[in-house]
Amino acid sequence: MNELYIEKNSLVVLVEGELDHHLAALLRARIDPVLAREGICDIIYDFGGTEFMDSSGIGMIMGRHRQVAYLGGRTAVCNVGRAMDRLLRMSGLYRIVEKFDSREEAAEWLEKTRESLL
Repeated sequence: MNELYIEKNSLVVLVEGELDHHLAALLRARIDPVLAREGICDIIYDFGGTEFMDSSGIGMIMGRHRQVAYLGGRTAVCNVGRAMDRLLRMSGLYRIVEKFDSREEAAEWLEKTRESLL
């Protein structure tokens, strides 16, 4: 089950299974209202349970990144396996998102950098 929750003022998205067109649409429909309602500016995508991602997943991440970047927020990814790492690198997403080994590292970095921006 793909789960969303807020941790240290960041929206954490646990991505499970295959991030294809179908799942990208479902995640988009779940993420957008939370961003609008909660005023969250940072997103962490946890790919620990992700087996596959296609261009729809990349587009979903880029679209949500544009939303939060407009508000001064950032996007992070964590628990990226070797295949996902290669895809994220080839797609150019690492130019706009930060990569971390764990959710905790990502949340801590976002919290520290948020404080330095204030």
